[in-house]
Amino acid sequence: MLNDVAVAYVRFATDNPALVDLMSGSRYLAEASDTLAAARDASFAPVRTLVELGQSTGELAQGEVRRIGTLIFATLHGLATMANNRMIDPLDDRLISDAVHSMLTGLAPAPVLPDGAFK
Repeated sequence: MLNDVAVAYVRFATDNPALVDLMSGSRYLAEASDTLAAARDASFAPVRTLVELGQSTGELAQGEVRRIGTLIFATLHGLATMANNRMIDPLDDRLISDAVHSMLTGLAPAPVLPDGAFK
């Protein structure tokens, strides 16, 4: 489930880089009106739901939902930003899957398949 959401977010962000810049630009968020701040905070609701669902199914570790969600979002947003800046291939779903795998299992050594993908 998390992998599908991750791919969808990175694809959205790379298809709409100007919109993502507007939505996440600190120059806009730092001076946000109460209405904009409320909308910004409400936009985190789907992430909260995703984390809560992942925790209830055992896909994600238990812990502070906002903190876990922030780490997931930061990782995916970072990949999208790198893709938008042409630092990585924006269509590399395997890289996104590797990032999700790393979030779920940590960065400890894991078995690797001959093609370099995680087992």
